[in-house]
Amino acid sequence: MNERDQNDIEELRRELQRLRLAAENIVNLLQTAEDRQNRRTPQYVHQHPVVRDRDGTEILIGDTVLFLSRGLFASRSGVVYKISSNGERVTSRDDRNRPISRAPYNLRVT
Repeated sequence: MNERDQNDIEELRRELQRLRLAAENIVNLLQTAEDRQNRRTPQYVHQHPVVRDRDGTEILIGDTVLFLSRGLFASRSGVVYKISSNGERVTSRDDRNRPISRAPYNLRVT
């Protein structure tokens, strides 16, 4: 085999490796999207209005949200456990199990 053939083979191997990595990334992104879709499927009919975060994403109980406004505590995120019946307040528990209530437009679903 001459040097040019060796270079072509090596180039094809590198391209194949790039394609494998790209395919692996696509599979991971697809799995993440499917997991998020499954997680956000409500297990019951909720009794609160549909509320959306600052970006327009629906907020559901169990979602992890970032707090976009300051409050009494220095927490940056929490897990939603309650949405008021009028949809004006969303209450989350931070990592220290403290309840933190914010207006939906002061939250971002992660």
